[in-house]
Amino acid sequence: MINGFDLAVAEWFYSIRNDCLTSAFAFITHFGDVWFITALCILLILISYTRNNGFTWPLIAGAVTAALLQRLLKYMVKRPRPDIDMFLIEQGGYSFPSGHSLTGLVFYGFAIFLIRKKFPGRKLTKVLTFILASLIFLLGLSRLYLGVHYVTDVLSGWAFGGILLFILIKIYQRYSKPC
Repeated sequence: MINGFDLAVAEWFYSIRNDCLTSAFAFITHFGDVWFITALCILLILISYTRNNGFTWPLIAGAVTAALLQRLLKYMVKRPRPDIDMFLIEQGGYSFPSGHSLTGLVFYGFAIFLIRKKFPGRKLTKVLTFILASLIFLLGLSRLYLGVHYVTDVLSGWAFGGILLFILIKIYQRYSKPC
């Protein structure tokens, strides 16, 4: 079901389209692609520091759980995407919830949590927190701008991602070794 709010927000994003924004959002959206997050997970496995310091396996578990949850929700709801004529990138599958928004929030949000836990109070920690939090926000906006999701898809992706992130952090806190 498409509501007036979804249509109004979509029309606004379509109205601000220009070559510069299109290039920027087409680039940003790839940070939420399954292949990109998979590549980051592989990189974390290859780096002995992250592999041995408790970063890698929680992030991989979070990414896999988020990917499974968003796929399950998409196939349960089966909401069609916006009109394909409005797409600025190729995209298939169902629309609700936004997998980029859900998985991006879980993966990058969990990274923020782990970085802040391992390196509290450092200037680089604050910079990384800002960059990753901005990326989470921009990933959602990119999906709207590129015409492949409705705003309720993105908001629900963030909501489900936030709930999952909360659960994953609680599990991590309960079962991880103290630093």
